Amino acid sequence: MSGFDHRSYYEMLRDSMSVSLVRAVLNKELAESKETRLRASRNGGEVNAKKEAEDLAEFIEFLATDLYEYFPKELTEVTYDLKTADETGVIGSIEMAEGFLNNLPSTYVDSIVDAKLLNDAEDVKRMTTSVLEDYLAAATAPPLKWTETRPLECELCGREVRLTYHHLIPVSISRLQFYRDPG
Repeated sequence: MSGFDHRSYYEMLRDSMSVSLVRAVLNKELAESKETRLRASRNGGEVNAKKEAEDLAEFIEFLATDLYEYFPKELTEVTYDLKTADETGVIGSIEMAEGFLNNLPSTYVDSIVDAKLLNDAEDVKRMTTSVLEDYLAAATAPPLKWTETRPLECELCGREVRLTYHHLIPVSISRLQFYRDPG
């Protein structure tokens, strides 16, 4: 078992969706002509970047919540262990989500199209396929090695030292006769 809870799965989906939607927003802005942006800034249409970023984050949160509510159970419980035990190769692959991708929630699709981030339901399906590929890759990633997750400092004394057996034996104990060299 990978140790993920449902909140972690939701966060993986939201993060995967963030990448795709930010890309869609950037593509939309690049498609606007430079002249259009200049005209807007001359007419007092100065862009408040912080407000736009907050709005986008809120929109991503809404879409991720909406999509996650409709996820089939197998997508919310996929793990590295299930993927490695699967002999068919379906678990952890996009084929696992084919049925879901063919029946995306209308509120999800309509929200993206109405926001003019993508043109139609087919574009939304392509973007969601990319989102789910990223999500499944994250959900079925192998666990990190201890060397990648070990602390950089001792949790007892706070010093930045490589943790060794010697460091883990308190001085008060190591000076006892039991721990001294015989001789």
